[in-house]
Amino acid sequence: MQEPSEYREPPEGLAGPGDALRFSEARFAGIVRLSEDAIISIDEDQRITLFSAGAERIFGYRAGEALGQPVDMLIPERYRQAHRQHVAGFKSAGDALRPMNERGEIHGIRKDGTEFPAQASISKFAVGKETILTVRLRDMTDMLQTAGALRKSEATTGALLESVAHGVVGVDQSGVIRVVNAKTEQMFGYTREELLGEPVETLLPERFRNAHVSHLRQYLEHPRSRPMGLGMDLGARRKDGSEFPAEISLSYIKVEDSTIVLSFISDITERKRIEEQIRRSLAEKDVLLREVHHRVKNNLQVISSLLSLRASMCKDPVSGQVLRDSRDRVNAMALIHERLFQADDLSAIDFSRYIDSLAQALLHSYGADRKGVRIQTGISVSPVADQAIPCGLIINELLSNALKHAYPDGRGGVIHVDMHSDGDWCSLRVSDDGIGLPEDGEIENSETLGLKLVGALAAQLGATLDRHSEGGTAFQVRFRLETAPSRR
Repeated sequence: MQEPSEYREPPEGLAGPGDALRFSEARFAGIVRLSEDAIISIDEDQRITLFSAGAERIFGYRAGEALGQPVDMLIPERYRQAHRQHVAGFKSAGDALRPMNERGEIHGIRKDGTEFPAQASISKFAVGKETILTVRLRDMTDMLQTAGALRKSEATTGALLESVAHGVVGVDQSGVIRVVNAKTEQMFGYTREELLGEPVETLLPERFRNAHVSHLRQYLEHPRSRPMGLGMDLGARRKDGSEFPAEISLSYIKVEDSTIVLSFISDITERKRIEEQIRRSLAEKDVLLREVHHRVKNNLQVISSLLSLRASMCKDPVSGQVLRDSRDRVNAMALIHERLFQADDLSAIDFSRYIDSLAQALLHSYGADRKGVRIQTGISVSPVADQAIPCGLIINELLSNALKHAYPDGRGGVIHVDMHSDGDWCSLRVSDDGIGLPEDGEIENSETLGLKLVGALAAQLGATLDRHSEGGTAFQVRFRLETAPSRR
């Protein structure tokens, strides 16, 4: 079978990791689009970060309507609490795949408010140190309606069985095959006559046969419609001895005083191939992202070293200070990339630790720690990387400005850096108890390069910027927090 274009190997002549990363993302998106089932990824807050084309078809929402929303929107209200508990328990458990229907019935709710029965499994993919939770869900309406119709009318049983897209095998209470449809013949390579009257274990690999006898006995004690192996590796065996991964759902019909167990069988070879490609694509994407961050960090460190060397050779004190200020700005960016490289989640960093490291580096750079100047931080929010970089540069400029000008003649003092969130908004405040700044107009009109940069970076964040100079100097920046990008 020829693979779709999304899965071709990266073309020759890629310029670097950025091109390879874009190719990986395109291939990953193509893989997800192939699945007819709903594939939905959720973050730690159980908000939707991936919503496949199959999910759009099943639930009636467009991906743009679902991304960032709580996954509860897809679950009838009476099931939501149990679902949240199940997901939280699975995240801390050791197993990597789990059928969700084993905890009870699963139902979904569409955009139009209609409910439907579903099979669902939840899986964990480890990407570096990050864990991605992904739910795979199938609309069971057609299958359950077929099983229900079988129970209601024996007269139409044969026609219904032949119309089902899955292989159907019916066995009696002794495990002997009594019902076979055409799809089963096609899937296993046997004729109907070869299977009827044979034990159902004929269709299983040798290693699974003993366990299957016990499973059938247990099911017959409490028969009900349920999945058997969603999210689990079940093997089936063809007439030629070859094996294939299968997904099986169970139902039953009453025939006089006997129970016939119906197995709906799906060959999931192609799905397993797609899942493996998804795992490889995620791992590849993680490696490429880290390589990009690593190269950027190293290049910034080279620039910082060159600026330091040039500053040490400069005879003009003013020019030397300009070079050192530029070095500190480069170091602020390099430190963010170092934190990203070390983070479990590449979309965000531990901003509190980053600011503590930045503050200590600046204190040492200006020798302010020897003069009794201290920096106290209170950071309770970690913005995403796109906002962390301008925030870090703003703090770098304001701290540098305070260390250079707020404490002349060797005086000491305390500089405060506070950052907290209020709903979707973030407030950043840098204040000192030094001599203050002259009130010389708006920040945007300041001739100081550092303050011009602060104004430009605040504009990049879409933030408001206020300054106060009473008993020292305080700058306050307020902006709307962004959420981490989805993995669609």
